[in-house]
Amino acid sequence: MIVSIHQPQYLPWLGYFEKMDRADVFVFLDDVQFTKNDWQNRNKIRTVEGWHWLTVPVLHRFGQAINETQTDERSPWRQKHRRSIELTYKKAPHFAELEPDLSRVYDEADTHLSSLCLRLIEVLGGKLGLTTRTAKSSDLRLSKGPNEGIRKTDSVGLGDRSERSERPIQSVQLTDSIGKLDRSRGKELATRRLVEICKHFQADTYY
Repeated sequence: MIVSIHQPQYLPWLGYFEKMDRADVFVFLDDVQFTKNDWQNRNKIRTVEGWHWLTVPVLHRFGQAINETQTDERSPWRQKHRRSIELTYKKAPHFAELEPDLSRVYDEADTHLSSLCLRLIEVLGGKLGLTTRTAKSSDLRLSKGPNEGIRKTDSVGLGDRSERSERPIQSVQLTDSIGKLDRSRGKELATRRLVEICKHFQADTYY
């Protein structure tokens, strides 16, 4: 049993879906600390004018979890993102069959950031033919200590692989949620959380 674990990301890069494809179970780590203006609420696309950021505005307070983060609907960001994607990719192969599903996601009224990310991942993964079983860490009701938020390797969604960090995809590091937290202790807590999730699914391999 292979289990992969990763935070929900906004329009994630291709390697994210490769990771899903290699797993028997893919767990969305949605109950760890949200990192503003990280890949959880923004990404970039390559337009004819160069890189263009797509940032989902959020209502943020320090320490809140990803699944507690709400999108800020005071600006028309949904229409802007959908239009930017359409203008950039409308001539790309298969975009015509993808566009209606993307539009439905952006038209949904749910203001949870994690729901938005998961729906987009579901749509894109479905078009790629992925059938991997998925779960959310917030639904597993596993015990967790304080400040156990973890981050994965930085990545870029619809962009160039060369723009991403080349650290191993399995690498784990503690989110700097409390400055005084000892780094070695933090890594131990983060690793313990991943082990608990893997044990829950009786996994023998973590990818």
